[in-house]
Amino acid sequence: MAFSLYNPGTIGFGFVTDAYFTGLNGQDTSLQLSTAWNVIAAIQHYWVPEVRTSLYGQYFNYRANSAVVDNNICAVLNAGGSVGNIHGSSAVSASGCADWAAWQIGSRTVWNPTRNLDLSVEAMYTTMAKTAFGGATATINVPVAQVTPVGDTHIWSGIMRIQYNFYP
Repeated sequence: MAFSLYNPGTIGFGFVTDAYFTGLNGQDTSLQLSTAWNVIAAIQHYWVPEVRTSLYGQYFNYRANSAVVDNNICAVLNAGGSVGNIHGSSAVSASGCADWAAWQIGSRTVWNPTRNLDLSVEAMYTTMAKTAFGGATATINVPVAQVTPVGDTHIWSGIMRIQYNFYP
């Protein structure tokens, strides 16, 4: 599973892999297990029967825990090399460069002026608190090929919604 956030001028990367095979380049054939954890919380409050507000948030943390990744990806990027479309520099950590964390917080308010009709507004803040390959650059196609710094992203989003339920 891959995860990325693009904020004009910066991109944040993250990916989740269960384990890394160490049988590369004559090494043993064991697996190095990654670790990941998250926490999610939400609450909803009814101001009056027709108006309610929810508040929610989550935090996700991933650690590769792999000497193979450190040797074959992090060290290469730290030395200024490239891995795929990721181009390194000395700013990339020589170990743990694939580790990342993200969090978000949001709120939604819904008004039910009549039965089966919801009018709502929602705002959410999402960030890569630590991005994989931070300090590198990436060649991405948004909307044309360009080199973009890899770093922490900070994205605000919002939506207004009108929903009518025809079937209760």
